[in-house]
Amino acid sequence: MSEPYERLNRSPFYLKRSPKGRLVAVLDLKVMDRGLKLILPRSRAVKASEIHEIIVTQEDASPGQTVNNAVYVGFWEVLQGGILEVGDELWIDGKRVGVLLGFDETHFPNHINMVFRGEPLTGRERGLPLEAEVVFRGEEWSDE
Repeated sequence: MSEPYERLNRSPFYLKRSPKGRLVAVLDLKVMDRGLKLILPRSRAVKASEIHEIIVTQEDASPGQTVNNAVYVGFWEVLQGGILEVGDELWIDGKRVGVLLGFDETHFPNHINMVFRGEPLTGRERGLPLEAEVVFRGEEWSDE
């Protein structure tokens, strides 16, 4: 069975609540041959108390594709559950980190790797502190 949403040319979400959280680990690692496989679904629901990983790349990728260059930012704990969708912006400690490209489930159900397009800096290189605020900003829905 194919992914039902892959034929859409816009988001199916008219309104959605974006999750919020805090950093629980700051990472300092770069892997240039990682082979992250982005799953086809463009969105994921995340629940309060889950912990997920934040990875950044400069590659152009979309669901169903592979990302090799991985720069590790950190792990975050979901304090307010919500919906994440490809195209959402990630902000940590008031600074824009990147735009969500997709999700890799290598370590699921332990955690989801969330892959963003952004500046290739680790969490340490960004100077991120533990407990930094993690916020997502979704795209506005349009009839176009």
